[in-house]
Amino acid sequence: MKKTFPKPLLVALALSTILLLINADQGYHDSDEGWYAAAAEYHAAGYVIPMQFWDPQTVPMISGMFFVMFGSSELVARLPVIIFSLATLAVFWLLLGIREERRPEHLLVLLLLPIYFYFSRSFLLDIPAAFWTVLTAYLFFKNGKHDPILAGVAAGIGIYFKYTVAFYVLPLFLLYLWRRQWKSGLIFAASAALIVSPLIALYVTFNLPDFLLSNIAPTSSVDYLFFPKILAAQPLVMLLAAVGMFVSWKMKKREELLLFFLPLVMFMTTRYYTIRWLAPLMPFYALFIIRSAGWFSDKLKVPVGTVTTAFVVILLMSSWTTLMVPMNAERDAALFVKERAAPNDRIGGDSISLWYIDGKLLQDYTPFTLEAALNGTDLIGEYQKQADRRRVNEINPELLKNATYRFVITYPLDGTETGGLLETNYEKIVTFSPPVIEVWTRR
Repeated sequence: MKKTFPKPLLVALALSTILLLINADQGYHDSDEGWYAAAAEYHAAGYVIPMQFWDPQTVPMISGMFFVMFGSSELVARLPVIIFSLATLAVFWLLLGIREERRPEHLLVLLLLPIYFYFSRSFLLDIPAAFWTVLTAYLFFKNGKHDPILAGVAAGIGIYFKYTVAFYVLPLFLLYLWRRQWKSGLIFAASAALIVSPLIALYVTFNLPDFLLSNIAPTSSVDYLFFPKILAAQPLVMLLAAVGMFVSWKMKKREELLLFFLPLVMFMTTRYYTIRWLAPLMPFYALFIIRSAGWFSDKLKVPVGTVTTAFVVILLMSSWTTLMVPMNAERDAALFVKERAAPNDRIGGDSISLWYIDGKLLQDYTPFTLEAALNGTDLIGEYQKQADRRRVNEINPELLKNATYRFVITYPLDGTETGGLLETNYEKIVTFSPPVIEVWTRR
């Protein structure tokens, strides 16, 4: 008998696609979205940008190809991430088929987790990282004959999309050892190492281990509670996940707990940390919430579908602002300035995301090629030189002092942040929102 695709699953995927596309053309709302869009523009124009050692170029290269095919815009820039968001949901569905009794609404549990949903439509690298981590976990749990090799390949490829995928290799290797699958564990690790070996060679060639360690090594200034505080900012969601973690422990399904907590602890001890690092953990967080729905169903004698639907409504309310409020102030401010600026006017801002209109830079800055970088002895230093050559500058006190900028586009600042120079030499002429963006002009 021919298998048919379940209609409720089709409905869930269609609804997920609609949710991902709502307001996906809004202005860039994260400074790194601006950087990646700039990189995508240069890839589309045929320039070669060396792989930044903290920002892989794989996703910007894909967006650059999309720019060539569909034109440059915020939606097109984000389209690869939206595709990866849907692909992550698909692999999450496969994972649920191994670990849980799955229901179509479970896809919405993951999609509408506020942290996941916010980044699922942002031109950043963390949702592609989530895809590769959940795919690696699926292959681990599937545990077929060739799956250790495939899991290692998936983890290795994932590192080219986001280096934090490496934080999931150790937990999976330990899980293979915990299962006493020594051979499979070694095959997994060797496969991942083989795939990532060109990147390792690049590090060795440019002698950059010290740079890498300087960015991840813990210091006394590390906020070890940063990530727990982010999760605790949504107490009801955290409570549901905590119940699911308890259920996982009682059911002796503890491997997901290790896949969630060990990377989390590793993140907590690094020097550099950001909320977006939590995005690849969200499939496991969603799995705990799904298990808590079963627990509440048993305790309250309510159908599990009813409980899960209630959870989806709670998550939708938590993500409502991200879903429905377009954040176009950056684009509006850039349009306002572009209409008034002369070709040689210098424009300042405190985030590159403020300098984009429909996916294009307000003012171009000089791109750099692979040859230009390789001519220098320090690739990172060459990147910094390129950044310093920008005609569009992040707010520089010296330029404020000399009133060199014609316009300044900024989030609200107080006088102490610029030594009063902005208020002294510039006049605020307009404010846009959301978020709140101010445009200042030289007096």
